[in-house]
Amino acid sequence: MKFMNHPIFRAGVKRSNGKAAAGYSLIEPMISIVILAIGLLAVGSMQISAFKGNTIANSITQEMERARDTLEKLRGLPYDHELLEDKNGDGVAGLDNMYPTHGVEEYPSSADYAEAEGRFNIYWNVVDDHPLPNTKRITVVVTSRVGGVLKATRLSTVRSDW
Repeated sequence: MKFMNHPIFRAGVKRSNGKAAAGYSLIEPMISIVILAIGLLAVGSMQISAFKGNTIANSITQEMERARDTLEKLRGLPYDHELLEDKNGDGVAGLDNMYPTHGVEEYPSSADYAEAEGRFNIYWNVVDDHPLPNTKRITVVVTSRVGGVLKATRLSTVRSDW
């Protein structure tokens, strides 16, 4: 192995005392471990955020399903059915107050009807002759708590007597 004695292969890092340096110091693996640990913590944090986001999205989807189901049931009733009456006579003003405020999950005074379904509260308001004569505007609001925060979904439709 004469070629291994060539000066190119014998060149190496020299210390100030003239001896060749050999191997790694402990600092390189420690820095690598710290960088790896920071990366793993970031990935873990992203997973937790993704889980929370999926939980909120799932809850909103369930609220929307309940609101749609309730709206479809109400649209399928005869025009003069008792569940399609403006019970409290507040008319269009009742539509403005259908959102729960400041975390209040109680029966809104403007809602004509309310029912509970599991962790969801379903409210609806009916307005006669709005926006046109012989029509009813039906507004459905579904509320639930997700992570201590009150979420509300609102859908409206118009039902005609024609």
